[in-house]
Amino acid sequence: MPFQSGPVCSSTGITLTVGPGLCMPGNFWNSYQWMLNAINIPGATSASYNPTVSGSYSCRVSNSCGSVEAFGSPITIVSPLTSTVVSVNAACGILSVPNVSTNSYQWLKSGVAISGASSFQYTIPAGQSGSYACRISNVCNTITTAAVTAAGITALTISANGSLSFCQGGSVDLTASYSAANYTFQWKNNGALIAGATGQTYTATNSGSYTVTASSASCTFTSAATVVTVNPIPL
Repeated sequence: MPFQSGPVCSSTGITLTVGPGLCMPGNFWNSYQWMLNAINIPGATSASYNPTVSGSYSCRVSNSCGSVEAFGSPITIVSPLTSTVVSVNAACGILSVPNVSTNSYQWLKSGVAISGASSFQYTIPAGQSGSYACRISNVCNTITTAAVTAAGITALTISANGSLSFCQGGSVDLTASYSAANYTFQWKNNGALIAGATGQTYTATNSGSYTVTASSASCTFTSAATVVTVNPIPL
């Protein structure tokens, strides 16, 4: 005997109802006990119940034929949304609003929805700036935050001290553009971590697609790939 479950707005409420049971003509349920998280709710002994707190609700029903328990999936009581402020992490170019599982999010730039920006957090693409806001919705209502002016960080890039194509036995130094004083680094080749390659500069001696990840106390960025080609020595 399933009944409605899922997010419910506290301002509108919900009524859970157990349907009639019949084991012989005229023998319907005559006893009800509603439970929250498997614990009896005092006084909740009618065929219907209006939940006011989140949890997993069930109802034990009985008649002369016996008893059975009706279960429902957990119910989450959600409050209407109120004014929310966008937090700006300027060092990382990251915008965020409180992360609530029952909310959905859509980030806006100059009032226009940003494709794919549907998380509680948004990282402004490197080199971009503008006026940003977040449209937040739940089962009760929808609000839009006040706009903030913010900018993305400068893109993390890799520079080389020589040609990226050379013969076996040669090498090229690859250097991450961010300041070593503020970031820690991890180099990868073809997506695989290079053991011990944690400096701002890495000397590449093998072919592959190299990237570097720079991490600070509050954010992490990864560069675009730089391709190194090591050519065999001609016979």
